[in-house]
Amino acid sequence: MKRALSRLYCAGCIALAGLIPLSLFARSAVEPGQVAISVARWLEQGHYTREKLDEKMSARFLQTYLTTLDYNKLYFTQKDVDDFEHKYASTLGDSVLRGDLGPAREIFARFKQRVEDRVAKNKKLTQKKYTFDSDRTVEINRQNAPWPKNQEE
Repeated sequence: MKRALSRLYCAGCIALAGLIPLSLFARSAVEPGQVAISVARWLEQGHYTREKLDEKMSARFLQTYLTTLDYNKLYFTQKDVDDFEHKYASTLGDSVLRGDLGPAREIFARFKQRVEDRVAKNKKLTQKKYTFDSDRTVEINRQNAPWPKNQEE
């Protein structure tokens, strides 16, 4: 239970710190980087687990952020996940502690692009005529499935 709450809290903090619209901050004196630093320091010093944002926590942050964005593994591919892990699995915590939201924004930009691509593809697929007479099935809950290897899968 403690671990689940910690993961949920971490995901929420990353999502809030990394994805708050810049227009919101344009009207106030608060900067997104400062929010990230404050949240990171609070996690290290004020959260009941008092875990440091080290390489292990960075990897957990990254996995939590990816699964929060793409819960059913419909948008990111295994290559995307591997790229993000290679770039950020050991450094995401340091980035947040420095107030650098670049990694969160890069990941979200890729997610947004994948969503837009999928919507465009689905619009094209709606133009086809379907008979629904095959025995094919679709996995509805892909939460425990592996990430798709590529966009076509």
